[in-house]
Amino acid sequence: MMRMIWRGRMRLAMWILFGCLLGAVFVFLRPDAEYRATALIRFEYNENLPDQANPAFWRRGGGTEITSEIVTLTSAAMLGKLIDHLTESGNAEALADLRGREGFGAAFATSQQDEREQLILRLSEVLKAKPIDKSYVYEITAKSKSAHHAEVLANSLAELSVAEAIAHARARAEKASRWFATKAGAIKAELDQTEIAINQFIEESNYTSERDLRQLRKRAREIRLAQQKLLLDTDESKGKLEEILAIKDGADFDLVAQLTGDPVLMTMVRDAAFDKPEFDQRLNQVISRYRTTKTRHEKRLVAMKKNLSELEFQIEAQAKEALRLQELRREKEANSALYENYLSRLKEAVASKNLALSERRIISLGHAVSVQKIPDIGAILLFGIIALLTALTISFAKELYQKRVRTIEDLEDSLGHPALLEIPLEALGRARHILRAARERPDVAISASWRKLRTIFEGRKAKSIYVTSAQSGAGKSLTALGLASIYAATGKKVLLIDANPFHQGLAEMLEVQANHQGYTNALLNNESLDAHSVPTGLGDIDLLQTGDFIAQAADLISGLGFQALVRQAIGKYDIVIFDGDAVLPDGLSVALAAIADQTLLLVEWDKTQRVHVKKAFATLYDTGAKPSLILSQVHAEKLESYGYPPLHPA
Repeated sequence: MMRMIWRGRMRLAMWILFGCLLGAVFVFLRPDAEYRATALIRFEYNENLPDQANPAFWRRGGGTEITSEIVTLTSAAMLGKLIDHLTESGNAEALADLRGREGFGAAFATSQQDEREQLILRLSEVLKAKPIDKSYVYEITAKSKSAHHAEVLANSLAELSVAEAIAHARARAEKASRWFATKAGAIKAELDQTEIAINQFIEESNYTSERDLRQLRKRAREIRLAQQKLLLDTDESKGKLEEILAIKDGADFDLVAQLTGDPVLMTMVRDAAFDKPEFDQRLNQVISRYRTTKTRHEKRLVAMKKNLSELEFQIEAQAKEALRLQELRREKEANSALYENYLSRLKEAVASKNLALSERRIISLGHAVSVQKIPDIGAILLFGIIALLTALTISFAKELYQKRVRTIEDLEDSLGHPALLEIPLEALGRARHILRAARERPDVAISASWRKLRTIFEGRKAKSIYVTSAQSGAGKSLTALGLASIYAATGKKVLLIDANPFHQGLAEMLEVQANHQGYTNALLNNESLDAHSVPTGLGDIDLLQTGDFIAQAADLISGLGFQALVRQAIGKYDIVIFDGDAVLPDGLSVALAAIADQTLLLVEWDKTQRVHVKKAFATLYDTGAKPSLILSQVHAEKLESYGYPPLHPA
């Protein structure tokens, strides 16, 4: 598809130019309105009002959609109101002007309703409203044959739109005011209830203050510390008492005195006149004192535990009451803030009713101006695009139904086999003149094609080459001569065999008289090759013609004798080239393709049909040959010559 477009690029460019010119003619000949009037209006709304108040009016998408009345500025309902407004205000002649437009009066139906609908359709054609750069400013443009009527239509729609926008805005503000007033009243009631609950809680609860709660917690900590110290003293007294009781009846009075720590006992032990009864009496007094201290400590511990339990109960109760009081006060603060917010929004909603007139207004009235006809670039480009699509469609259809081979790509796509090259079309004349010119000018396209073929076949080490075509007229003889000339130019000895018994093409092109001696005579008379080949006068190139026995030529070529003759020629010459007949008319090509090392299948440009190419290729391929494809007789302007000029410029 892209190759087809590239090949026909000049034709496509001409089609596009034609379409643009046709569009320009259409634009300049198209009738247009004589006068146009444009009025500017402004639409806004209070963006501070929340969506909850009226989502249907206050929500907009992407920052471009304003309010519902602007979106439907030129709707059927608005234009119907405009008709009523113009009729009531005495400007019905502006509507009558619409009825007088070409082809419009006849479109009116008999009923009044149908006529009104037709008039609305006409108004929608001459009245356009659009925002300026996605802003709140809209321009309303009206076209008419009358300057006065254009101004009346534009300004009347502007006035009607602004009046309805103001009414809508005030209605929205009134609705918002009621909504905010209702919400503020509800929040105020909740706020009063919260205040009453706080006062009642303070009166009924035992909670005094946060300071008193902190004092209670401090007192509880002090009692816990004293309780722990007293518990340690009690344990210490109890342990010492048990130790004294365990050793008091022993003989070690010094140890007993040290354990009690009593100074009187220690003095008695150190005195020389030690009295044991007096010592025991004093020891019993010490033991009694220890027991009294232990009992007193245990009673104090019980009292402390009771006081601590009562204190912790008071702390827990007051903490719960403090938490509840804190929740009530926070609820009061939240309701108070919400109440203030709704009061603020209510004031804004009330103020917006007064701002509606200033926010929605006519910026400037429309004044009619004469409309100059200027080129409509969009219409011109549209016609150019239509012309381009038409050209592409025609080219694609032509390419789709094209049955002839026109390019290398067509040839390769038809067979699924690569092609070698293209050979240009040269004026048929004296072959000697063409070959001499090609040798003297190696830069021409046909000479370059022959040299490329020679390079390819030398790489394939070909000793014999068979030149044929799908149909006659493809330039087989000239290609065989050119290839022989290019080989001979490198010093090689070449034999040309005219293997087409029905048309002596090589003899005609070389202007050699048809010889009665040829390969048919050599085969039938069992003679050598030298007796029948003749020089061509074009260097070291010999020609072997068919000979006298043309009727038996087909049978002789298919026989073993011809194969032996070819082997004899290959032994004597460096290269043997067969100029055969077309593949499809006869069966000689099958035998020659089986004998030659390389088979060259020529396809004539723009004349050979694809189906014939496929048949010829399949016929040669079935013999075991692998034909090399050449697109021949290509016109110079269609040739991919890569800078090589033609031999005979047009």
